[in-house]
Amino acid sequence: MKFNEQNKADWEEMSSYLAGEMTVEEKEAFEQRISFSENNKEYFEEVKSDWEKMNNLKEQKMFDTDKAWGKLYDKFEEEGLLETKQKKFNIRRIVEIAAVFLVGIVLTTLAYYALFDSEKKGWQVASTYENTEIKQVELTDGSIVYLNANSKLYYPETFEGETRTIEFEGDGFFEIAKNPAKPFIIKAKKAEIKVLGTSFNVNTKKGEDRVEVLVETGKVQLSDLKGGKSDILLPGDIGKLNDNQIIKEPNKDKNYLSWKTRYLNFEEVPFEQIIEAINRTYNVEIIYDKKRITNSGFNTTFNNDPLDTVLNIISEAKQLSYKKQGNTIVLTKNKLS
Repeated sequence: MKFNEQNKADWEEMSSYLAGEMTVEEKEAFEQRISFSENNKEYFEEVKSDWEKMNNLKEQKMFDTDKAWGKLYDKFEEEGLLETKQKKFNIRRIVEIAAVFLVGIVLTTLAYYALFDSEKKGWQVASTYENTEIKQVELTDGSIVYLNANSKLYYPETFEGETRTIEFEGDGFFEIAKNPAKPFIIKAKKAEIKVLGTSFNVNTKKGEDRVEVLVETGKVQLSDLKGGKSDILLPGDIGKLNDNQIIKEPNKDKNYLSWKTRYLNFEEVPFEQIIEAINRTYNVEIIYDKKRITNSGFNTTFNNDPLDTVLNIISEAKQLSYKKQGNTIVLTKNKLS
């Protein structure tokens, strides 16, 4: 799969690699992804170069501004951009003013990261990427978090204060240890999920400004950090926060947690929904021509079956063939004999 410069998850994955935050397994998986195509290699080298420049900027203690202006001025002069003394003064003055703003932006950025690091001092990061197994993380209070692919969990070494607060993005299932005196709080994008002791799923919907919470046991409060709205979710409820609106409804997707259980049950489900469930369960991207392949479904059940077994069964049921291309699977309609 190619890197996407608009994809936040791709940027975070590269940042984790360059910062040395990956495990050996995660590093190997990332390097394998880089080698997937020449475009990936070239794009990553550009990002790596920018990263190294930023690190060099952080390490510099002092700038020789006169020397820098001199070089910039000489560059303008060589390219014929300075035709008169009046022009020379104006351009240099404009560049100096622009530089003041640039330095201010850089200092503000560095100050932000310094503050962020200070606030998150002692925090841990657990990450998963494409084609990685489900990661199980046990927190110091006894709570357990299961991370699906392309997910990140930020949590402190120990929970201090009056709450147990963590930050999360991606797709994860939470089993929270009960402690009525110390609520468990999850910050996910613009949502805040508050619980006392329960089990539920959080999905921040990659590439979308949306958060979904599905409650399996207990009670959860879903709040909009920007709009101030909140709602209580009970077992079987799914809460969706989008565009500053919270929608609560019964969950009708029996395969919503299949990525964790590896159990899929299809009963007269449209083919499009079958593909969506398989994509989420096995962390793949199945593509097909919707004009040539009908949306009619079929009845079947999968219980922790390998991906190839699943693909063979749906291919036989729909008279299809499939071809793997990295993390992408292409389905095509068989030709009539």
